[in-house]
Amino acid sequence: MKHLREYKSAWLIKAKTLIRPTINAIVTLLDRLVPDKPRRVIFGADGGHRFADNPRRLFEHMVRSGEWDPYWVTKSRHALNEINALYPGRGLWWLSLRTLLIGLQSPLRVISQSRADILPIGFSNRKRIIHLTHGTPFKTMGLATPTANPAYIARENSTFLHMIACSDYAAGLWREAYGYPANDILTLGMPRNDLLFESDAALIDKHPFLKAKLILYAPTYRDWAPLDRLLPVGQAGLGRLIALLEAHDAYLLIRPHYFEMQSADEAIARAGSERIINAGATLFPDINPILRHTDILVTDYSSIYLDFLLLDRPVIFLPADLDRYIAERGLMLDYDSFTAGTKALDEEAFLDALALELEGRDPFAPARAKMAELFHRFHDGNSSARITRHLERIAG
Repeated sequence: MKHLREYKSAWLIKAKTLIRPTINAIVTLLDRLVPDKPRRVIFGADGGHRFADNPRRLFEHMVRSGEWDPYWVTKSRHALNEINALYPGRGLWWLSLRTLLIGLQSPLRVISQSRADILPIGFSNRKRIIHLTHGTPFKTMGLATPTANPAYIARENSTFLHMIACSDYAAGLWREAYGYPANDILTLGMPRNDLLFESDAALIDKHPFLKAKLILYAPTYRDWAPLDRLLPVGQAGLGRLIALLEAHDAYLLIRPHYFEMQSADEAIARAGSERIINAGATLFPDINPILRHTDILVTDYSSIYLDFLLLDRPVIFLPADLDRYIAERGLMLDYDSFTAGTKALDEEAFLDALALELEGRDPFAPARAKMAELFHRFHDGNSSARITRHLERIAG
């Protein structure tokens, strides 16, 4: 039985390898034959599975402008229903002739990760894609990883008109990771970071705890093993943590990876405090609306820290397994040089740092300001507008 499964898997991989070039050729030919509608744009993200991230913010900006004809293609029925409830008719199911036709009429295609975000038009080999990315690389990516496929990366790059970065320094990281030509990288800022500068009364009304002092714990997912614990402290430090939250009328939000949602729920239930809340994707599909209200960020190796720099607020780092993380996953940056905040190696050090920050002392503010200048060319909420103005020049 095991050998049969292995045979089927190998056969499917071989079949896909043989069929994919034919599909690419057919869709590319159709893409050349079907006339463009200049203001029509196709969007997608996360392999077609979510309505989120940078493409969502640019999509919504274009819808609000009334000057564009944007559509979102998805493989998720949940996402499709959400999009069409908010923007009737603008959500497209990926396996349909209508989706293919609208895609063929779109001179611009916007993604967060790869061409898989916008299938079936993603099969086209034409150079029409705007790659907004999933954020500035902090962890090792692309050509810097041991399992990199340079031929695949080159094929993807050949279809990208532009990649968007937050700064010249970030653009350099993308060149290192994926070999993008320097002239094709535009430092216009991330659309999702526009949310950091916008108030959202409806969100606050729905979640009143957002008005309180908030600590967000956003650990990085480990590919090799689940986290030992989904709270920043163990049982021994839990009493002091809850006492700090109560003394400062604060809440601790936990942002687990979606593979660890159940473990986070169980850890929060054991903690037994209403001041500790699971802020996972079920409650908040995108993290940036939470960042806007976060007073103190707690993380380890997540690039969320780089977005958070725009708010000039304290960060506490928990790099207890740094050596193993570098060995297993790797980092694009020297950790100690680029992390502006307390590095707490045990829970006592973490609780001491948290108490200090809750009292309003902020010893890393100058270092954080330097990092913000390095990683962000713009410190405003106008990234979507800047990108849209650039796309206007392309679309004509």
